[in-house]
Amino acid sequence: MTTFICFLILGEEVAYYFAWMNFFTLSLIPVAAFGAFLFFHRPPGITVDDSPYLPAYALLMALWTIFFCKSWRRQESELALRWNSTQIERKEIIRPEFYGDIRTSPITGKPERYYPTWKRILMYILSFIVTLPFLGLAVGAMILSLNFNGYVHDKQSPIYLAALAKYSEPGHLFAGDSPYYGWMVPTLSHSIVINILNRLYRYVSTLCTDLENHRTELQWNSSLIIKRVLFELFDCYLPLFYIAFYQLNIISLRRELIGLFWGDEIRRLVTESVIPLITEKVKQYRTRDHVKAIKEKTGERPTSLQVVEDAVLEEYEQFDDYLEMVVQFGYVTLFASAFPLCSVITIGFLFIEARSDMFKLLFLCRRPIVRRAKSIGVWFKVLTAMMVLSMATNCFLIGFSSEQLATWVPEMYYLDNTGDQWIKPGFGRYVVGIVFGAEHFLIFCVVLAHYLISDVPSHVQVELEKREYEKKVLLEKVHHEKKLIT
Repeated sequence: MTTFICFLILGEEVAYYFAWMNFFTLSLIPVAAFGAFLFFHRPPGITVDDSPYLPAYALLMALWTIFFCKSWRRQESELALRWNSTQIERKEIIRPEFYGDIRTSPITGKPERYYPTWKRILMYILSFIVTLPFLGLAVGAMILSLNFNGYVHDKQSPIYLAALAKYSEPGHLFAGDSPYYGWMVPTLSHSIVINILNRLYRYVSTLCTDLENHRTELQWNSSLIIKRVLFELFDCYLPLFYIAFYQLNIISLRRELIGLFWGDEIRRLVTESVIPLITEKVKQYRTRDHVKAIKEKTGERPTSLQVVEDAVLEEYEQFDDYLEMVVQFGYVTLFASAFPLCSVITIGFLFIEARSDMFKLLFLCRRPIVRRAKSIGVWFKVLTAMMVLSMATNCFLIGFSSEQLATWVPEMYYLDNTGDQWIKPGFGRYVVGIVFGAEHFLIFCVVLAHYLISDVPSHVQVELEKREYEKKVLLEKVHHEKKLIT
């Protein structure tokens, strides 16, 4: 119902976002049920990390990403047919800011504006150079967060800072045994710092994309989205990858995931709904007083108060909404074996987020310009890349970053004095073979799904061909009537 209302009022571009979010929520239900079963129904004395079914859950989640991407592609086709938007993106819109030399088009033979590719490549290089200081700030924020959280155990590590790491030791402010959940403070603070860095980079990336001088609006938007997505995902996932594949600490990884989960959701609700609601109410109150003062002073009837109040609202930016959902998608899929309850919590967060975004659209933002679309655009490529990456991360978490594989092949592991399990000498090649065999099996499933499952359902394809045939018959009829007239 929400999707249909968005389509009628706000157009396809906004409707596709809510359709994708609803599809994401419903698709998570089966894996969420399995994850909840793993977490709550396990033998006494067995932690969720030692559950023999956890590797199966991680592999199931990797298979789920394949199913999700393929099923959403088919859902897009059905929505495009229902909304009559299957062919609307064929005509590209030339940006008025595009500049270049006039030349004769090799295709049409007509004059056209041309900008050499090599100049744009130079601008790409400049964009990368400008991004480096922001990446450095992101790495610095990660180092501070990891030290405050006590995740850097190797004192010889180049990122170990004793002055900061001491606060994570037992009995100190940010220790894991803190009765006031002090260990969440560095994670929440890191989430806030990431948000600030992302906001700063937003303006820089827009400037860099303008310098690249893209010819069409679609090219400009795609370039900007890729820049911001790569940078912001780097910000979000860098500490998680460090903990997972350098520290090899699955417990700390879960702790960081929980902190980021709650930190991101609280930050989104506060920054997208609470603070904008307060600021917009203050603006509207001042505007109302100003309009009344003009009316009393001049006696003239001013512009409609509702129009004036709507004019002071912020513009709606869809990128932030998509990015937040893509980051959430990454939390669920990239580190599935670290936190099986992740998908359960995500369903609750998505339920809240959908209503928060709709509230923002209806009351806190100006009504967006209606733009037609036939898909979620470049965001599907981002999801596909994360699908492929999730296959590697989950397989590596099972085999190298945890002891989960030992529950399936205990004969390849031995127990040391500290209770940790290590690969027996001579069995490392077999463990590596199992991990990479599982990864290649998942890649084979992707290839299989690509060739066996069509992106367009058969009934949609039949309807499209039927419409194309009717269009052809109509054109032939019109052409025949013109001949009779002449």
